[in-house]
Amino acid sequence: NLLKAAVAAAQEELDVALENDDYAGATRDALAQAIADYTDPEFHTVAEYNAAIAHLEQLQKAMQARRANINNYTTSLQTVIEAVENATGTKYEALECYAKAAELVAKYAEVQARDLDDEELATCVAEIKLNGALLNNMVTDIVPNLLTKQIAQLAAQIIALDADSTQTGI
Repeated sequence: NLLKAAVAAAQEELDVALENDDYAGATRDALAQAIADYTDPEFHTVAEYNAAIAHLEQLQKAMQARRANINNYTTSLQTVIEAVENATGTKYEALECYAKAAELVAKYAEVQARDLDDEELATCVAEIKLNGALLNNMVTDIVPNLLTKQIAQLAAQIIALDADSTQTGI
């Protein structure tokens, strides 16, 4: 029976979600309620069974996404905090990505992932990952390498000018 298989799959997801209190909240509660509702339903039409299966699958995917975002939240937040700390007091404070990263740190540093709803959590994790990585790359890779490349190009041009001036007697 397809509904029993959907209930079993949803129950597996719920069992994983019950192992960690950080996963508590409306998403987990909705999944638990749907499992209870659909374990021995009194449906009379195929459409009702199909709707129940679709609902279980949707809630299961929502719980999987929430768990993934909660798991990524702490690591991503720590990355952006470190990037802001490394850039604070340096020329990198002038970067647009520094301002955005610092804003995210101020907003989320004291917030627990479990306290965010699914939509805000997903948006927050995406923004924190993006801005933390961007600022970190600017500080450790992009700007220093760009400056090194520009200095090398300028030195080559000066050497070329010196060579031209000695050949022309200037």
